[in-house]
Amino acid sequence: MNFDGILIGICAVFLIWFGHFWVVRLFQWKGTKLWVLPLLLGIIFIVVSLFVEETMISAIASIAAITFFWGIKELFEYGDKHNQNK
Repeated sequence: MNFDGILIGICAVFLIWFGHFWVVRLFQWKGTKLWVLPLLLGIIFIVVSLFVEETMISAIASIAAITFFWGIKELFEYGDKHNQNK
């Protein structure tokens, strides 16, 4: 039996949850000033996913990268919503 797909799915759910968590925490801590940090992490994870031979690790790294890239968008949207409520 091959459990790779299930494990990748579980990791995807965890990474998406973590993405939401860090967006809120980073905004509460520094606003949108540190948006470059998730950009750098996303680039690092993309590089890892391109050069790692193991398919499961490559898939999880690419999901992490996309989560960080998407989080930048969410960070700015969260900031816009927060600023509208003031």
